[in-house]
Amino acid sequence: MSLPYHLIIFSLILLFAIIIVFVYRKKFLNTKLSKVFLVSTLVFLLSYFFIVSSSTCMDIYLSIKLQTFDLNGDGIFTGNEITKEQEKAMLAVISDTGRNFSVITGAIFSFLLFLIVFIVYGMYLLIKNKSI
Repeated sequence: MSLPYHLIIFSLILLFAIIIVFVYRKKFLNTKLSKVFLVSTLVFLLSYFFIVSSSTCMDIYLSIKLQTFDLNGDGIFTGNEITKEQEKAMLAVISDTGRNFSVITGAIFSFLLFLIVFIVYGMYLLIKNKSI
């Protein structure tokens, strides 16, 4: 399954974000821009985690559903184990391009959300306080 791969990518992105904040904390964390950045980063991480974890859960669910058709538990589908339902379940498991690319598409979509939140929330604070 793809759980370790997704988990490793998510952990590396989270570690990278923590390192950036730690390195630039004195210059960055004392401004109002830091609040905008931290909120935007939180939106990025939560949306990325949601996309990758939902993809991983769907992958696990489909694999478990497919294994219910393996009647003798040998990991191979033979004879009476091959049915129309088993073929549909097998097709759902092996047609997983979207689930495998969720790491990449999740990062792109989450980055777009990051930019939207950063710009909108930053403009809100700018209008509210007349300066950042």
